Amino acid sequence: MPTPFDYVDVATRLQEAFKKYPDLRIQEKQPVLVEAGTGLFVEVAVTIWRHDEDEHPCVAHAWEPYPGKTGFVKDSEMMNASTSAVGRALGLMGFGAKKSIASADEVRTAQARQPQFESPGTQQKRYKDETWAAQQRAYEAQRAAKATEAKPERATGTGAPTDKMLRYAHALLKGANKDAADFDLTTFDGCRAAIEQLKAEAATAEEPF
Repeated sequence: MPTPFDYVDVATRLQEAFKKYPDLRIQEKQPVLVEAGTGLFVEVAVTIWRHDEDEHPCVAHAWEPYPGKTGFVKDSEMMNASTSAVGRALGLMGFGAKKSIASADEVRTAQARQPQFESPGTQQKRYKDETWAAQQRAYEAQRAAKATEAKPERATGTGAPTDKMLRYAHALLKGANKDAADFDLTTFDGCRAAIEQLKAEAATAEEPF
């Protein structure tokens, strides 16, 4: 299968063209977006004059899928289309077109858009890795769900306090001779705050003798 190295790149074609036509001039039209089938493309057209009095300039167009399909062309769609159009125009003029009017740049871009095939061994390893990762995610999610189900008040902080917390809070209230109505014992956070406050007050209380 031919590689980009079997073709002449656009830079080399330009060098050949300027060597033969020192007054060569290239004009690029404003890129436009074109719909074709279900795809969207950037279209670039270029015109190349061999000299100021050239009555038959060469015109070429090039399309590039938008957005780019790979990192090689993504965000550079217009530049790739422009390079391809210049390369094709120079190829039509006979520069670097021994094998094809396509340039090495154009071939490289086209190859970059092709899907990358994995070997059976690579596919099997990727499948195992993805399966293991999915199983780990499911296991962690299951553990989290069980923890939340077992202690919903700890998951949100707004659930009802546990029976153990309530018994401890009432014991502290009784020891401090305080009224439960002065504290919020209906939520986990409220009951915990009451316990911490009562414990702190008990620790700082002065000895009765």
